[in-house]
Amino acid sequence: MAKNQLIKKTSRIQDAEIERQFDNIIDAMTLFPFIGMFSTDPTTTGWGIANICWWVNTGTSTAIRIKYWNGAAVKTVSED
Repeated sequence: MAKNQLIKKTSRIQDAEIERQFDNIIDAMTLFPFIGMFSTDPTTTGWGIANICWWVNTGTSTAIRIKYWNGAAVKTVSED
């Protein structure tokens, strides 16, 4: 088999700081309930500080957004 293959193995992330940041994001997300995947954001009418949670917005085929309610407003974790 030729050494120059179509699929190449990628190297691991070299920056330990980036790995630590990924770990922090994942750890933080486990602290709040995941309420599901939605094509539109759920209504936040009546939500308050006790309703902290996160969800995935699949409203567009080109961008999946991770969103969360911070107790006062909807915030977006990921952008296009």
